[in-house]
Amino acid sequence: VAGLEVSRDEFALVKNESGPDSPQTALQIMGKLHQSWIIAAGGEFQDVRISTEREDTKCEISPLVSYAGEDLEGQFPSK
Repeated sequence: VAGLEVSRDEFALVKNESGPDSPQTALQIMGKLHQSWIIAAGGEFQDVRISTEREDTKCEISPLVSYAGEDLEGQFPSK
């Protein structure tokens, strides 16, 4: 058994099939984390949209692109 210490914004408990602490809430938490990385790197979201579990508002960064928000600067051109 191994344990990792991570910051609270990287932790999403999954113990229920639906509702609180479900895969849907974990996806929403990860989407908000990835959205915060994009904003920190200079990206903007249309109409100040917030990431949710809906297909048209999901936000995901592939771990092949960035594991913890690094190297995203310059990836989002200004208007």
